[in-house]
Amino acid sequence: MKILVSGSLRDMPEETSQKVNIAAAELGKAIAEAGYHLIVGSDDPRDIDPAVVKGFVGANANGQVEVHLQRDAAPCYPQQANVENVWHRYDDWDITVLEVVRKNADAVVVMGGRQGVVQAGIAGWMLGKPTIPFAGFKGGAQTVWEYGSSDRQGFYFGGLDDAAIDRLASPWEPTTARRIVEHIDTCARSARQGRISSKLRLCCGGECRQGGRTGGRAIQPGERLPFPADAGGRVLRRRVRGARPVDAGHP
Repeated sequence: MKILVSGSLRDMPEETSQKVNIAAAELGKAIAEAGYHLIVGSDDPRDIDPAVVKGFVGANANGQVEVHLQRDAAPCYPQQANVENVWHRYDDWDITVLEVVRKNADAVVVMGGRQGVVQAGIAGWMLGKPTIPFAGFKGGAQTVWEYGSSDRQGFYFGGLDDAAIDRLASPWEPTTARRIVEHIDTCARSARQGRISSKLRLCCGGECRQGGRTGGRAIQPGERLPFPADAGGRVLRRRVRGARPVDAGHP
């Protein structure tokens, strides 16, 4: 899995910037220790990217760092092992980051920052990527967290409960980096599974005999449901005894 980390220190007091850099390094280390790869977009000290890369590389894991850059940008971390620079076809980062989220990243983490962080976080969710905003340092990541909190089941694919989501807006703790990586795993797994509850599993692909909830909506006993699809859009045609399938519009 490739995880894009987006964040910046712009407009932050110096004391807060130091705390964010420490947190970013811990996040990079946790991503590396989980066996994942890291995507960043700069080596600018005003961004959290250098701290994330430092933590990732310092873990001495086997993962790769990809630095995705707009056209004609200077290479980053030229002397650093396990770092690859990837140039995109356009010279505007606001457009490039959308391309990165769509084509390269499997998950997105945002922290601090301004409008660019909001753009990366919202794009991640809209493109179906597990997206974890840490709002404890305010900024653009807080905006993404607030947006996600308007539809918690949908934004986190039903993978996180309210306590876990609320904790993402709390002060950084020694275990926060590890929890963020665990949340990515959980949301990715829920996205693949479509988050079908035990009750709904009894009626997938047909008539719901017991009722339940999906996507925040109540399912009534006797309601006819289409076949669910997995994250790739493939229809799950497992039959349930006594259920009456209906056409979901899939081939």
